[in-house]
Parts: sequence; C-alpha cells; structure tokens
Amino acid sequence: RDGKVSRRTWAALALMVIIVPVILYFSVRIFHGRRYMVCSLIVVVAAMLPFFMMFEGRKPKAREIMVISVLAAIGVAGRAAFFMLPSFKPIAAIVILTGVSFGGEAGFLVGCMIMMISNIFMGHGPWTPWQMFAFGVIGFLAGILYQKGILKARKPDLCIYGFLSVFLIYGGIMNPASILMSYGYITKESLIAYYISGAPVDLVHATSTVIFLWFMSGPLLEKLERIKRNVNILLGRLRRAKADQISQAEEQTAQQQREPVADLPDPADLPTRGLVGTSLPMQTLYSQIQKASQVLADVLIVGETGTGKELVSESIHRLSDRADGPFITIN
Repeated sequence: RDGKVSRRTWAALALMVIIVPVILYFSVRIFHGRRYMVCSLIVVVAAMLPFFMMFEGRKPKAREIMVISVLAAIGVAGRAAFFMLPSFKPIAAIVILTGVSFGGEAGFLVGCMIMMISNIFMGHGPWTPWQMFAFGVIGFLAGILYQKGILKARKPDLCIYGFLSVFLIYGGIMNPASILMSYGYITKESLIAYYISGAPVDLVHATSTVIFLWFMSGPLLEKLERIKRNVNILLGRLRRAKADQISQAEEQTAQQQREPVADLPDPADLPTRGLVGTSLPMQTLYSQIQKASQVLADVLIVGETGTGKELVSESIHRLSDRADGPFITIN
C-alpha cells in the first residue's frame, strides 16, 4: 500500500460507474426485466475485465485465482446457510474483506459472483444484476478506501464501514431498483415510500454485516494475508530461479563458445543409427546419450515430432548393459 490508486483501478472505476449502470438501465427500460440473465452475464464480464488487468505483464498463478474463487464460494455457502433469516447474511462482510485483502477489483468481482451463483438456488430475476452491482460497489469501494489509508483493517473501522455501506449503498441502489422493476419509472413519493419501508430490512442487513465483520475480520484477514505472503514469496523464488537459470545458461553458452569441448566421444565410436553431425550441440548430445546409458533409470526424451527422439532412445539402448535385449518401439 503506497496510498496511490493505479490507472488500472481508475479504469475499473470508470467501467463500473459508466458501463454497468447503462446495462442496468437497458435491462429495465428496453428489456423490461426479461433479459436479466444476459444482463447479469454482461455485468460479470465487466467485473472480470479489471480483475484480469491485475495480471498485466505476468501470468496468473492458480493459487491466486483459487483464493478469489474460494471467497466467492464461501459467500454463496454463507448465504445459503442463513436462508431462514431474511436479510441476515455474511455476503457484504466477505466482499469487504476481499476488497481490503486483494483490492477493489477483486472485491467487485467476488460481489458479482456471489450474487449470480447464489441466485441459482435462491431465485434469479430482474433484481440479480442490481444485487451484483450493489455488492460489487461495496467491495470495490472498500479496496479503494483501504488503499488510500482511509479505511483501516481494524474491527471498529470495518464494522462502521460495513454498516454504512450496506445501509446507504446497498439500500440506496436496491430501493430505487425495486421501483424501476415494479413501475418502470421513479417518482419522489414512491422513492420516499420505498426508502421508509425498506429501512428496517436495510437495518437488519447492516447489523448482520457488523456482526459478521466483528467475528470474521480478524481470523479471515490473518489467513488471507498469510496466503498473500506465501504466494509472493513463492513468486519471488520462481522469478529468481528463472533469472538464475537464464544467467547460467548464457554463461555456459558463452564458455562453450570460448573453449573447445573436451572428453566428448567421437560420433564414429557410438553405435548410433541415423544420428550424424559433429557440431557442438551434436557432440553434447552424444555425451548425454553415453551418460544416460550407464544408469539404471528411466530416461525421458522430449522434443518436437521428427527431431529424432526414437533415434536417441535406440542409441541409449545400444550403449547400455541391456543392448542384447530387444528394443521395442510403441506408437
């Protein structure tokens, strides 16, 4: 955390603030709520694009993506576990903790995925893309505020943010959305009526978020930080090992070019069939064939089709102690 918001994050914010609301608008005004599954998929794709931009310049590791998937699965399971308690759900708490640990893009993606997958069991409808967007904004904003240093990873701070975000953001999005889904237009009277009638529900939802954050934030953040630290250590080791391997290969190549290769067998002395050439790579190959033939171990030969893998394996066989036995080729 350096307190700076990257250009990737600003691009993600523009994507969510401009494109996703336009999709939601069309889902109501043009499709009249009948294309909610298509709109939900578009929202998910829009949420995934900024997340995949996190891996720009490097290949994503399975462990990194797996953690995000597990958090989404925990949110789905948590919603299903508390299905008997209306509005008492851990979804917002998990989304907030994801945004704090892995950034706003991951928080938005997890919020979208939890609602889309869990609604397979709870029931899809025109409300699905609106719920995805609402929880996604909560997770994204948590990541931004934490990155800027405004939101601290402490229980009181997280609980305050959880309560206000659910009551103001989730309720502030879903109440007007309910009016649009019911009537297709919003009036001042209907907006006031829906906010007043929805306040108790939003209050229960916000209170449950505070409870879940109070008990979950400590152990879950600790485990997520440990996973991030282990992944970073592993990636650092892999990068250093790859750099060392490249450096050693370059040094070995340069040394071979400066000095003649000694103690390499004469190709004429090898009982090879079809292997010809006296260049440095071929002499190295002859030496490797001779070494491999002296050990009682399986030898794996890899290469493109037509490069002579079968010829090499046959040469190893003829130089080994099993040369009197049959050489069997299986395609």
